[in-house]
Amino acid sequence: MAEYYDREKLYKEVWESPMIEFCKIYGVSDVALSKTCKKLKVPKPPVGYWAKKAAGKAPTKPKMYPYENAPKLLIRSTPTPNDKEPEPRLVPEAFAEAETLFQKLDTVSVCDDLENLHAYVHNTRKVFKRKIKKGWSDDYNRISVSGEDVFAVSIGADSLDRATIILQSLCSTMEELGFGIVQSKYGSSFHIMDEDITMKISESSKKQPITMKDPKKYYYKDYEYITTRVLKIEIYTGSFSMDERKSWTDGKSKIEDRLESVIHQIIRAAAWKKEYVAYHKKREEEWQRRQKEQAEKDRLARIEKQRISQLEDGYKKWRYHKELSEYVNAIKSHYSIHKGEPEGDFAKWVEWVDAYLEKSNPFKGEYPNYDVPEHSWR
Repeated sequence: MAEYYDREKLYKEVWESPMIEFCKIYGVSDVALSKTCKKLKVPKPPVGYWAKKAAGKAPTKPKMYPYENAPKLLIRSTPTPNDKEPEPRLVPEAFAEAETLFQKLDTVSVCDDLENLHAYVHNTRKVFKRKIKKGWSDDYNRISVSGEDVFAVSIGADSLDRATIILQSLCSTMEELGFGIVQSKYGSSFHIMDEDITMKISESSKKQPITMKDPKKYYYKDYEYITTRVLKIEIYTGSFSMDERKSWTDGKSKIEDRLESVIHQIIRAAAWKKEYVAYHKKREEEWQRRQKEQAEKDRLARIEKQRISQLEDGYKKWRYHKELSEYVNAIKSHYSIHKGEPEGDFAKWVEWVDAYLEKSNPFKGEYPNYDVPEHSWR
């Protein structure tokens, strides 16, 4: 299921395992993933990094700096001959419910009444006509309407009635099926299975040479765009992914003749939206699991490092005490051979050095501990 690359996650993931293994998570090649890192300015391991890491000599992981206006790159998985059947749905019950809801539909009656319109269809038509009066249109000779209380359209003035009929037919049928029509940040939407599904009607344009020019008007190009009256209706999936049909264009049959298919897919879009949420929840949980596993590995590595450090410190103390004791014993032995029993100032020194050696004895009732206090390795 398609989604966009996350710089922070990508940065952490490419340093957790070799790219040739890690790229499989995204369904792309290691070369493609490397190019993505370059585009997003994500530092990646240099050549030979993993071999050096295995030998305990890995170079320091570089810092990733903020990247203002970083490009939004879509993950495009490349199918392979070994691709198996699609994975089971995460929310199969949602798709089953969508089919049950669609079965309630008998027929779709195309409404040709341009007066008794749903409030949001009426608003759409009203705003569109206002823009016609003001002469507002884009470079492709289309007038666009969007907003919370209107349906999104981008069509020529001559297609307003057709678009109105299509919208009203959909609204009437959806209400008959028990679905609400609500406002959302993406525009007027159909409320299905607790999800808001939005759509848009657009019209294609084509170039046409300008043959008759007004001498009083400046033309910065020799052509203009005219609308074709070929309409397209599309389910808006900007907030989720839908791996099924989601658009219809006039062809041998008009959109009005395929509204049953449109309604079917609008209902299924609600299931796809739930699937998308479940997919991202699963992916986030997987990410959190990997993060916890890595955190635990790092914790154990720090503890192990501290144990080794304590072992080496203990060895150094033992070796120092051992060599110092041997040195003191050699002095005592030499004195005994040449002068006999210690006396005077030397006797005081012997008393002091024996006390010091006893005090500094690393085995004086203290032994290494396997459990390392947390504060000592943080």
